[in-house]
Amino acid sequence: MTTTLRIIFAALVATLYTSNTVNAGVFSTPAAQMGATYNPGTIPIGVPAISVTNAPTTFFSFNPTGGYNYSTDGSTNPAAGFFPDYHFLGSAGITPGSASSPIWTFSASASDYYLYPTIDHAPLPNEALESSLWGSNDGGSTWSLGKVVEVYEQGWSSSGLPDDGATRWQFSTPVNMISAVVGLTQGVVGSPLPPYSYGDGDFEVDAVMQAIPEPQTYAMFIAGLGLLGFAWQRKRLTA
Repeated sequence: MTTTLRIIFAALVATLYTSNTVNAGVFSTPAAQMGATYNPGTIPIGVPAISVTNAPTTFFSFNPTGGYNYSTDGSTNPAAGFFPDYHFLGSAGITPGSASSPIWTFSASASDYYLYPTIDHAPLPNEALESSLWGSNDGGSTWSLGKVVEVYEQGWSSSGLPDDGATRWQFSTPVNMISAVVGLTQGVVGSPLPPYSYGDGDFEVDAVMQAIPEPQTYAMFIAGLGLLGFAWQRKRLTA
């Protein structure tokens, strides 16, 4: 494969795993300090979590009509929020993979994940991100903190405002296990927020999903593979 073809192929693969953005703007809250891009629109739908295996005993799962699993605090009844697409309510600790932090296990690894927040109360004063996503690719033995790269005003419904911003998290190494922990209590170990950020210290998540490319991205990728095949065949004929 020539250097030019390698560059084309690398660009196509990078495009395949890059989520599209809409109405990018300037996010003036603490998310800006993490280098995140603000999108006032709705977050795209991602790949459903196949299962919530290894879920702590203090949490339980249930399957709403959305077609993916949720995990919620066992001490409370599963209850939808203000709108029908928000179903999860719970709290979590500060250690990824611990008995107080739920785990989502996916059938394949990915670098980008969407975090959909629930609605259960109005935003608190100075409230920023309520949850941090940690990822693992070795069965939960080690965890790495993801980086927030996009913040959305909405979850996947434009019918109402979420309590917390929907976010896209990125990991330097693809992971297939996600653990969500409290993300904004002042002084929390591992929090991506500055130490002067504070909030209610709880954790509210509707779903965690893998980012997926849109149909036109697939078409571009397939077309690129066809181009590579044509170039390879032409090289054979001229050899």
